[in-house]
Amino acid sequence: MDREIKNKLIMLVSGIGVAGSVYLIFKYIFPIVAPFVIAFLLAYATEKSAKRLSKRFRGNKIIASSIIMVVLAVIVISIISFVSYRVFLETKSFINKYDYYMEMANAKVSDVCNNLDGWMGIKSGDTIKFLNNNMDGFMTKSEENMIPTIVDGSIPLIFKIVTFIAVFFIILMSVVYISKDYEKIKEWRERSMFASEVKVITDKLDALTKIYFKVQLLIMLLTAIICVFGFILIKNPYAIVLGIILGLLDALPMFGTGTVLIPWCIILLVAGHFFSAAVLFTVYIITYLLREFMESKFMGDRLGIAPFTMMVIIYMGLVLYGILGFILGPVSYVIIKTIILYLKSQLERGKLSKI
Repeated sequence: MDREIKNKLIMLVSGIGVAGSVYLIFKYIFPIVAPFVIAFLLAYATEKSAKRLSKRFRGNKIIASSIIMVVLAVIVISIISFVSYRVFLETKSFINKYDYYMEMANAKVSDVCNNLDGWMGIKSGDTIKFLNNNMDGFMTKSEENMIPTIVDGSIPLIFKIVTFIAVFFIILMSVVYISKDYEKIKEWRERSMFASEVKVITDKLDALTKIYFKVQLLIMLLTAIICVFGFILIKNPYAIVLGIILGLLDALPMFGTGTVLIPWCIILLVAGHFFSAAVLFTVYIITYLLREFMESKFMGDRLGIAPFTMMVIIYMGLVLYGILGFILGPVSYVIIKTIILYLKSQLERGKLSKI
């Protein structure tokens, strides 16, 4: 067989094998070891701080790492508690004012429908009558199913909360133990027979973390803050919850803040609330320009992945892995690409010629 054809077949089979293996590992094995992977990443991120702090305790890294984890735990718990408290208050306020909001919504919908009747030249009241005929049954069924749905979902939710707390403390304890033996783990990795291969992959993942994920987290945070201020400006009582939701939504491919803000602006314009519509449209423009500026300035060509390619990667990650695909998609792509390029270089050097 011609060597060129043989090499292409080797690369094709290798590519399929690598892609399949990476998918299976992240789909079925990663969820089991995820707490310890997170713990190792935290130990890696806090290694320098733990080293400096351990000098105050005669080189005892267990004490130093424990202090860092306690501080981190306090910060995380404080943030979660504050956000949860605000969400609880705003949810409680919404439930207490549910009837009022429904009446207000009906009035707004009636105004919009009347305006549409005038614009389209149809008989006044026809649009709202059509909506009422189609919505009455839907609303009645939704209200009947609401309480059973909440009751059925409460027990799994409590179980998930307890599991999250347990995993959280397992991660913190694992970080302390990993930090203690970090140098030994590092030496073992350097002596491993796959040291060079592992280094190639970890270097690429390190670049992905420092460039892509940092920028995405910063964009999400700034987007959420901008949206919260915008909602406060229009006196929306659920500013914090909506701001956080839009901050998270903005990170998803083919979505973004415009998915919510543009339709909202149109509804406000039709209802005659021009100031609120202008504020939300301004928020959309600012968040859109923010993402474009941050991605071009801090990512650009440094990552070696085109924006469209990244969108496809994240979308495929979401399809294959669920919500964690936002992270696992890019990670899988980098690992697969790095391994394939490494195998290609080895093949070109003749080291895989006997396959």
